[in-house]
Amino acid sequence: MSTYVAECLCKACAVELTGEPGWACYCHCSQCRRALSADYATLVGADPDKIKVTRGEFRSYSTGKEERYSCPTCSATVFADLHHLKQRAIYNSMFTTPNHGPDGKIADGPFKPALHIFYTSGITKVTDGLPKYEALPAAFGGNDKQVNEDGTPKE
Repeated sequence: MSTYVAECLCKACAVELTGEPGWACYCHCSQCRRALSADYATLVGADPDKIKVTRGEFRSYSTGKEERYSCPTCSATVFADLHHLKQRAIYNSMFTTPNHGPDGKIADGPFKPALHIFYTSGITKVTDGLPKYEALPAAFGGNDKQVNEDGTPKE
């Protein structure tokens, strides 16, 4: 069984994912955008028992629906507990195994996002042919309402 490692920037804190992620997506919600200071987040998720803290003590911030964990030293946000989905998610850019650099494999296989969530609350439109959801797909407990790449409702 494969083990994947995600670390903060200063390497004081780390988590491991045992086995393959259950899903990978792009999230455009305001919480992800603000937490990462980015246009959207790329993350993989799994059942919480598959993602364990292996080094350091993270600090956390909760919005109720999710709790994000970051390093108290370098402030890098590494993972989140998605309480509303009963899942734990790791931000793809924090993986060091697999490597996410120019020779890395982070965009391949189970780490390659298959959809966009909370797309209409985002600030960036992405033309990639992937399904885009107004909120969440039915598999995530959402209304399954898809939108076009420009954010307009699908007919």
